[in-house]
Amino acid sequence: MAAPLFSSGKKKTKRRRRRSILFFGRRIVTQRFAAFAVLLVVALVCTVLLANYGLDSMRRRKESSDLVQSYEQVFIHEETAQPSVSSAPTAQPVEPALLEKYHNLSGVLPEQAQSLYAQNSDLVGWIYIDDVVSLPVVYRNNDFYMNHDFNGRESAAGTLFLDEQHPLTEQTQHLLIHGHNMKDSSMFGIVSKYDNLLQVKNHGFARFSTLYAPENYVIFAVLNLRSEVDAPNYLPYMGTANFASEEDFYAFAETLKRRSLFDIPVDVQPSDALLSLSTCIDERRLLVVFRRMREGETRQQLQQLLNQTVKY
Repeated sequence: MAAPLFSSGKKKTKRRRRRSILFFGRRIVTQRFAAFAVLLVVALVCTVLLANYGLDSMRRRKESSDLVQSYEQVFIHEETAQPSVSSAPTAQPVEPALLEKYHNLSGVLPEQAQSLYAQNSDLVGWIYIDDVVSLPVVYRNNDFYMNHDFNGRESAAGTLFLDEQHPLTEQTQHLLIHGHNMKDSSMFGIVSKYDNLLQVKNHGFARFSTLYAPENYVIFAVLNLRSEVDAPNYLPYMGTANFASEEDFYAFAETLKRRSLFDIPVDVQPSDALLSLSTCIDERRLLVVFRRMREGETRQQLQQLLNQTVKY
């Protein structure tokens, strides 16, 4: 006899029994509890990390404030530093040329500068831009101060440091300072704002004071660059501490001007000392480049030029 096509009986399905546990008097399915526990652990870890970052930020800002209060006035002077020309002056005007010496690193350190140098012998100077940055600059290599503070303790913010290929010597024409772009605006956090036209116009002067003398600079280029060597807008600006010829200098300076985010009407000559500030913005690097003020130039005159700056 053939089996019926349809059966009136109900098919019994095997239900999987879910394991559960008691949690604060309530029964919770184990799988759900495990997911909840993972989320709770992640939340706690994030809370701890944020708290540590906040505490580190507070400690860092306090230490920076203490340094500024103790030593800023030692390095920040009102007089305008003059270029160190190694050749004797002539009666006839000459075409600006490369110099044998760009920095004066001789003399006696002020007493308080000696105190700060004794605290850290890697100290080479102090960088000051009004309402932007006012901090010591050190020199060792390109690794240590990426994650160590001025006192040598581990710190995510690191310390402002000269690139190892751009040491502070009398002959170094191009000084390059690295600093982290910190979200709490410390280190080079505000330097990262130089991709804004008003920042360039309103904060176009920098003062880098060595242990021996203050040097005043004016901005002439701002570049937004990729760090990958094979990227279209990569620029090998590290390692350009000196130039073999005037032609090499002009080629470098013209590249900076051409690739700048802004048309800044400040000229550059081979006799100028250069100062660059480098910081990261996501996967890019922002490079802010200054040249030293010349004998006879005033901030008022140069500010008039900066006021004419336009964005490309």
